Amino acid sequence: MAKTAKKFRYSKILAVALVVAVCYCVVQVIVLRSDYKTKLASYNSIITQCEKIEEKNAKLAEIEELLESGNNDEYIERIAREEFDYVMPGERVYIDKSVTK
Repeated sequence: MAKTAKKFRYSKILAVALVVAVCYCVVQVIVLRSDYKTKLASYNSIITQCEKIEEKNAKLAEIEELLESGNNDEYIERIAREEFDYVMPGERVYIDKSVTK
């Protein structure tokens, strides 16, 4: 009887230790997943900012090139057309209503 009681106590301790180990692993997985999501969001934000910086650098290089070449009139005309929807006198503008902005 002493052996079975000892075995039972040993198996009970082992079961409790196993449950504690499994709970610890589950908590660690949850914490790591949370950290991963936070770092992934941060990484995506940084990538987005880098893309914006690259776009602005390209636009800046284009503007610097235009200033160096002396074709300011062409640049001003292009900006007026693209960003402010200006047209030249006597020019006809056709609007495609099937395309939405």
